[in-house]
Amino acid sequence: MKDEFFLPAEVMEWVALKKSEYLALLILNHKSHDIKIEEYHQFNYLMEETIARSDKSYTDEVDGNRVHIYVKSYSHGTQVVVGAVFQDPKNNSDIFVPVLTFVSKNNDLIRLFAVGKPLSSPILN
Repeated sequence: MKDEFFLPAEVMEWVALKKSEYLALLILNHKSHDIKIEEYHQFNYLMEETIARSDKSYTDEVDGNRVHIYVKSYSHGTQVVVGAVFQDPKNNSDIFVPVLTFVSKNNDLIRLFAVGKPLSSPILN
């Protein structure tokens, strides 16, 4: 079981807004021959592996918040996990909050999200 954590309402609102923005960007750039958006949930079980053992990872600042992007190739395609890192005041630790996860065979789409400075080590809750 994961530890419980607390994030302020404004943080959760920001996450919801970014999720909408990233999803709109994904939909606008998704190609019909790529893995269907409706099938993304089938790959959710890989998210922890992608974060822990990413092929590439990046960090960026968006609206004053740290965003981490993890990219890992699998036989069916490449998974991208975009999330934000926030301070948990209750436990005085950093918390990674996933914002968007998708799997694609489209390198242009992957590159659209794989931006920022290279990240040296992934973090897990």
